[in-house]
Amino acid sequence: MEYVTPTALYFDDTLFYNSSLTQQDVSVLNTLNGQTVFLGNYSWTPFASASGTNPPTVGDSLLVNFETGPDTVVVGGLGTYPHYYAQNAATGEIISLDNDTIAFNVAWDTLIVQDPFQSWFLMYVNSNGGELWGTRNAMRLSASNVDWVLVAKGIGGGTFNNVDIEFSKDLNHCYVSAGSGVYRINGLGDVYTSDPNFKTKVGWSGTGLLTAPSATTKSQITATGYEGIALNPNNPNDLVVLAGFSGSNRRTLNATSATPTFTTLPAIPGGVACYDGIIDRDDSDIIVVGTSEGVFVTENGGGTWENSSAGFEGTPVYEVRQSWRTWEEGNRRPGEIYIGTFGRGIWSSAAYLGIGDYNANGSKVTKTKLKTYPNPTTDNTTLTFNLAETSNVNVFVYNIMGTLVKTITNRNVPAGAQTLTINGSDLPNGTYIVKFVAGKQSDTVKFVKL
Repeated sequence: MEYVTPTALYFDDTLFYNSSLTQQDVSVLNTLNGQTVFLGNYSWTPFASASGTNPPTVGDSLLVNFETGPDTVVVGGLGTYPHYYAQNAATGEIISLDNDTIAFNVAWDTLIVQDPFQSWFLMYVNSNGGELWGTRNAMRLSASNVDWVLVAKGIGGGTFNNVDIEFSKDLNHCYVSAGSGVYRINGLGDVYTSDPNFKTKVGWSGTGLLTAPSATTKSQITATGYEGIALNPNNPNDLVVLAGFSGSNRRTLNATSATPTFTTLPAIPGGVACYDGIIDRDDSDIIVVGTSEGVFVTENGGGTWENSSAGFEGTPVYEVRQSWRTWEEGNRRPGEIYIGTFGRGIWSSAAYLGIGDYNANGSKVTKTKLKTYPNPTTDNTTLTFNLAETSNVNVFVYNIMGTLVKTITNRNVPAGAQTLTINGSDLPNGTYIVKFVAGKQSDTVKFVKL
């Protein structure tokens, strides 16, 4: 975000001492270790038994606050040294350089700005034609005022309509499905509570006939009602709308345009109702949908669907969410998917989790090319890979729901081209994800058991 400061700020990458400000200061010889202490560079306090004079006298014991912490100095001798100072040419501010005649990267000012990742919390209210209220203070525990604002009104909904909300990564595109169509609200990400006009910029304000927000716009991108929506976290134009029991699921690749165009997705077998879903953060051909009969997954943009409801078969799934932020953004479960069922609890899937992408110290591992053949297979499949160095090889096999079904460990595998066989005779038919980790190398591959 861009922030204009009310006063000028100053920074010097290289700052030289001002000779007119140089002073002679006191140094002492510490009899405890024989080192010279430049006393003017530190704050210090004389012991009760000392003379109490400044400068001190020989024999005085001092408590000196060094950078490493306070320590005792016993004065064995006195001297002097040049104490250097530098000055801000614009403001006249002076700083001490101690014994140095030059300093680097001097920040004369400290600037406190609003958190650029300040969140939005939105809540639907079934009144006045459907209202959307929001706050940016929900996660700011120090905020004394929640500052609720009426973000949008007249968006439909009602007692028997589901409401679903999806934000783009930068928060500037908010999509709302509320029964009477899908709306797009633009501009919420650019306005912060530090703005004195925050409420009028993002919310309806006034009394009686309310005044519309000055910094946001609301557009209806389709008049068809949907149960849920799924937005590509990396592309605000890529939106999937989910039709419940009636109608077809559809997808648009220009959702931010004035008149988005939608194409119909191939139907999920069995005539199930579709309630919610996600578009995978790494592969937009992967769509996970919560339905009246569990979870269905496609890995080819809807061409084929697979029931991935092991453990909660036949249970309605009303919420599907993915932890889509990256490791660099502080997310330690990147790609993990969470599934909210009706009466069967909340489930998680690591099928698309970035497992092993980083070492314990947070450094990114080096991927290696990994292939599997035959693929599809009716029995076993063979992995081929190249090792940069002799390593322990760990192979983890997950089913499509993210359940670990097989682990293989081979120790001290030599560097170079290698193969490893996965026994698939005991695996049910389906799609499997193989996670390969060897030292600093990591890769993922999929295979299908027929």
